Parts: sequence; C-alpha cells; structure tokens
Amino acid sequence: MDYIRTSLRRLEVILGRTGHIRCIDGSVIRLDFERGHYVGTFYAPDMRIKAQARGSRARVHSIVLGWR
Repeated sequence: MDYIRTSLRRLEVILGRTGHIRCIDGSVIRLDFERGHYVGTFYAPDMRIKAQARGSRARVHSIVLGWR
C-alpha cells in the first residue's frame, strides 16, 4: 500500500500543473476531473485515444500508472 501511495503522490506532482504527461514515444497521458469522477485518457502519438479509465481517484491513478 505504501508503494501505491508514493506512486500516487509522484503522479500528482507530475500532473499537477498541466494535467498531462508526454511520454518519450510522443503519446500523452491526461488526467481530468469531470462530473464528480476522475478520468484518465491515454492518447497515441497521433492523438487517437488508446485507453480511458473513469472512476475514483485511487482506481484511475492505479490504472494510469500501468499505462507507462
């Protein structure tokens, strides 16, 4: 559980200002809060949506951590 908490804090720091992370291959991971739910979206380099997760903060963050 401590690993998850530490990872969540690091992810929040990275996402803190812009809400997104640009990966080395040009893909983008974006985190938003919409209508009371967290939404994580994983975009391919050509900006097509590859995956999307919606739900609680902990659920979405754990899924987003697996997208790297």
